[in-house]
Amino acid sequence: MLRLPWEHWWTLGLLAVAGTGLAAILLGILRIHWLIGALLLWLALGYAFDRTILYRWAGCFHEHITHNVNEASAWFRTALQDGKHQADLHARIGHLSLRQRDYQEAVDHLYKSLKEMPRAVQPRLDLALAYSKLGRYRSAEAYASEALRLAPHSEASRLILAQVRKAAGDLGGAQSVCEEALRERDDSAPAHRLLGETLYGQGNLSQAQRHMQRAVTLDPVHPDGHYWLGAVYLDQMEWLRAQQELTEALNRLVEPTYASDVQRSHILEKLAQARVMAERR
Repeated sequence: MLRLPWEHWWTLGLLAVAGTGLAAILLGILRIHWLIGALLLWLALGYAFDRTILYRWAGCFHEHITHNVNEASAWFRTALQDGKHQADLHARIGHLSLRQRDYQEAVDHLYKSLKEMPRAVQPRLDLALAYSKLGRYRSAEAYASEALRLAPHSEASRLILAQVRKAAGDLGGAQSVCEEALRERDDSAPAHRLLGETLYGQGNLSQAQRHMQRAVTLDPVHPDGHYWLGAVYLDQMEWLRAQQELTEALNRLVEPTYASDVQRSHILEKLAQARVMAERR
């Protein structure tokens, strides 16, 4: 079997697209054939002379299709060396570094991205999360608040601000932000889930259960909702229900394709506790 580097296969693909475009132009009878041929030829020549796009596409492919974060980051870093699209590439690398839990690396790239895109929202949100993970809560809240000011109706901005406040121990502040998000959109599973976590932290188990149940109903795939609902049932001494929800969380947690704050060890610890208590009944 013929083995060629990935870039060579890409070049052959571009030649095939260019050939198809030329054939459409030469053989086309209807005007639409000319348009399609010209478009294919333009795309092929454009990509052939801009290798940065090749690397970016490879990075996006691995980030969103294969979910290989390390491979995606490597391709974006290769593209960064060409000196083009620097702001976007720094933002992408910073986001992936956040997922890789390399928080200081994330901060470095996201800060460079914001220098070139001063009104961008997503790099601010990622910076807020990275600073929060580093324990720098004032900086985290500042960036989350700026993002919310730039996008006042953004649910993501509100929830990340609430997440930052929750991490800093300001549970009341986090609760108020979640409630504002739910006033705008009552069917938001992330808002119900985060509000449930906040209420659980304040010891309000009945309200925490209500919001967690709503989150699981709206989004049964998300493992965090099942984990926290299981934690509530555990504290309410409903051992069998706790086992059911924690087992569901464990089955739903597929690392590293899913970015979750809940780790497998957390689930296993509570699941073991629920099983022991159920056996003692």
